[in-house]
Amino acid sequence: MGGCLYMLECSTLGGQHMVAHVHRTHGVGAAGTRYVRSDGQQVGARWRGFRNGLADGADAGGDVDVMGASARLTFELHRWLTP
Repeated sequence: MGGCLYMLECSTLGGQHMVAHVHRTHGVGAAGTRYVRSDGQQVGARWRGFRNGLADGADAGGDVDVMGASARLTFELHRWLTP
């Protein structure tokens, strides 16, 4: 589960890059990028908190192989949604 959450949380970081690109290339402002801005100014702080919690779980005996497998399976989300 931790790997899946890791991949989903990473999307908030990617959203920040998308916002910058869309603003720079198309002039789209905050209202037009609200969906991908997610946590706004808090993205960095929330990411660090999540990453630290995940590391604490691994340090406490979490199964790193299972976390890796769940991260990889998250990339197959399109298969869950496609009939």
